[in-house]
Amino acid sequence: MSAVLPPPIPDEQLVPWWEWQDGKRPPGWGGESWNGAEPSETTAESFAGRSHAEVLTLKFEEERHLVTDLIPAGAVGLIAGLPETHKSFLAQAIVVSVGRGEGEILGHPVAAQAPTGYFWQDDSTREEAERVKLYEQVHASSPELPVRWFLNEGLELPRDLERLRATIERFGFRLVVLDSFYNVALVDLKEREAGKVVAALKAQVCDPTGCTVLIVDHMPWATDSNRLRLRSYGDVFKAPLRASASTSTRRARSFGSRHAATTSAASSARPPTGTRSGSS
Repeated sequence: MSAVLPPPIPDEQLVPWWEWQDGKRPPGWGGESWNGAEPSETTAESFAGRSHAEVLTLKFEEERHLVTDLIPAGAVGLIAGLPETHKSFLAQAIVVSVGRGEGEILGHPVAAQAPTGYFWQDDSTREEAERVKLYEQVHASSPELPVRWFLNEGLELPRDLERLRATIERFGFRLVVLDSFYNVALVDLKEREAGKVVAALKAQVCDPTGCTVLIVDHMPWATDSNRLRLRSYGDVFKAPLRASASTSTRRARSFGSRHAATTSAASSARPPTGTRSGSS
């Protein structure tokens, strides 16, 4: 069914916008709607909003950033890069450092101490656990460190949005990592579909809980067909991700290289545990 458009309004009959706010309509419309139906009174509740003065006096108890000028509180963030650029090592360092409430991430100081969670679905449970143990050998933490690991527990988005929120509220998480996006968001990873999942994470998880969700996503190696696709999801995120993806990848690779050098002695002292099937 085609839409019925309103009749054109002669220039001399145009009504200024401020008169529209007073309920006036152009002459000749007779109060009819565009489709000819009789107008009806709305019963919808209006949005309240806040005045300018009220916003200026708003105060928040918690820190604005978990990691200063790098990871804000209550937002959806992205760690994206090519395979083997140490994205998961970087994500692991973030959750551990925020759990401790100290240290630096890519040169930015940790600003808050809070419980964190890591949903890891990018390898076998054994290999994921081995990587946690390897990091711990070099960066030892208290056994009471408020970090909880969810190793291959079958999180699926958007199906489990409510369950994810319930988990965050139960353990009081202020930061959660989802690694990797393509194993968690079981949708067609075309831009629009993946973007919907990210928007739902923000609206249904981050906003009501104040928890930051970091997504780890693996970008494919450049080919003739995907060379212009320098982002991993969402048309609305296209520009900022294009601007940050190469920088984040280089910095993560640098971090990973330093971390690999630090852990080489620890890893060589252990017997091999098999070949990893996933990408860091």
